[in-house]
Amino acid sequence: MGTHKPQKLSRLMFFILVLFSLLLSLSISFHFVTFYFPQQLASAEQFLREKNNVVTVYIEGYFKEIVDSITILAGDPDLPVIPWVRQDQKERILHTFKEFQSANANIYYIYAGYIDGSLLINNYEPPPGYDVTVRPWYRAVMDQPEKGKLVTGLLYREAKTNELLLSTIHILENPKRGFTGAVAIDSYIESISSLIQARSSFYKTSYSFICNSQGELLVHPRQELVGKHIQDLISFTRGKIEPAQFIEYTFENVHKIAYISSIPLTGWLIFTVVNKQEITGPIIHNMIFYILLVIILCIGFSLIMAAGWYHWFMKPLILLHRQLELMVNTTEPIPELTFPHNEIGEIAKNIEKLTATALFNKNRELAQKNAMLEHLAVHDFLTGQYNRRKIDELLQLEYERYQRYREPFSLIMIDIDHFKQLNDTLGHHSGDLVLQELAHLVRSHIRNADAFGRWGGEEFLIILFNTPGPEAAHLAEKLCGLVASHHFSVPRALTISLGVGEMRPGESLDVFLCRVDDNLYRAKESGRNQIYFE
Repeated sequence: MGTHKPQKLSRLMFFILVLFSLLLSLSISFHFVTFYFPQQLASAEQFLREKNNVVTVYIEGYFKEIVDSITILAGDPDLPVIPWVRQDQKERILHTFKEFQSANANIYYIYAGYIDGSLLINNYEPPPGYDVTVRPWYRAVMDQPEKGKLVTGLLYREAKTNELLLSTIHILENPKRGFTGAVAIDSYIESISSLIQARSSFYKTSYSFICNSQGELLVHPRQELVGKHIQDLISFTRGKIEPAQFIEYTFENVHKIAYISSIPLTGWLIFTVVNKQEITGPIIHNMIFYILLVIILCIGFSLIMAAGWYHWFMKPLILLHRQLELMVNTTEPIPELTFPHNEIGEIAKNIEKLTATALFNKNRELAQKNAMLEHLAVHDFLTGQYNRRKIDELLQLEYERYQRYREPFSLIMIDIDHFKQLNDTLGHHSGDLVLQELAHLVRSHIRNADAFGRWGGEEFLIILFNTPGPEAAHLAEKLCGLVASHHFSVPRALTISLGVGEMRPGESLDVFLCRVDDNLYRAKESGRNQIYFE
């Protein structure tokens, strides 16, 4: 008998592995087509949405500041009656206009117009025949006057330069004279466009533009399009113009994807746009590359598996087949054969035992090092107490809990008196010992539940959870006395100053910390070795 049958079996196994690799390649390719492409497209849309939100938040803040400014100006009792007041009162209002313009670089003009046709503005000479009462910004509030009427983002052309501006207008009224005119703040469109383009995206073709609720373009990187209606410029292929929606459209024969959001303050719509080809092109290229790579790897894997299968399994079977043929067909002595699969099995068992032992030891060592790293990440290496990063994290969590439940919490900020002098005279080693001893002393005299850590240098901070200010002040007095009476390992007496504060309703965390720091400063200014609590 020949050896052709085992060889046929080996070829059959080879073809089976190749067929398996091809099926695996097709399966992975199908996965890429049906899952990878939509997922990557969704990721790109999510990125577009986030960038749009950045622009939206910026524009909201931009006009919120302008609305706040014009509301303050409209509330000035002299502004509605400028045509009937003294010259010094007019000059005061003009000076106020200048101050607001200096404080906000986004303000282009501030001015007021009145029913008698007069105009109040700095450094501007109206053109001949200029009539305040027919200007678009004046008519926006005075054609149908209402108490407290405010119009945000009115697009109009400046009378002298014919440039496009966005105006925010507030009606002026006086208890005796009624509605007397309007005060307005202008913003320069090109300036707004430049600022929002800087916040659009890393996509090269991405940009943002703004239109009002009627679809009129207010801000666009191409100034010649401002004032035109969006419906006249684009052809929709998917979706419709609504807030929080993706749309696809064609503009100048380029297919684009855009995300839309709205600004409640103005009623505007913000579009963040990118060429669809810039999103889909790299995704398709990557998908083709990965599919080809998977096919090559699968075929290579099959070839390697076939070779390994033949060497470790089929070859010993062929040798065994030959050995059996010799035993059946000859009476001659048969040489003894050693089959590699028995030896491999034994080696595998030994390797498994060795690997299991080594892996266990490595995992235990890794767990110990991870635990050490986790400890070092949140603890100060010198004092062993929480570091600044951990204290900041706990402060933020407690602040958020306070905002939700209004349970009181207080802070004690500690500073070692004359610590620099101690370092200069006794050396930094003595200073380190003092920091360690003080940290241990304070930690041992506060509750376990309270957070204590090194705030920086010789400063420490205690977070007293669910503790009102008077209780915190009492604890601070106790700590002050303990330190003053404690015998440190350095040849001199030490004292501390403490600033105490309780979180107040409506107060931000930064303001609270500044207040506690100010209290610490007052304690030191008052002679040190004491606390200050207001």
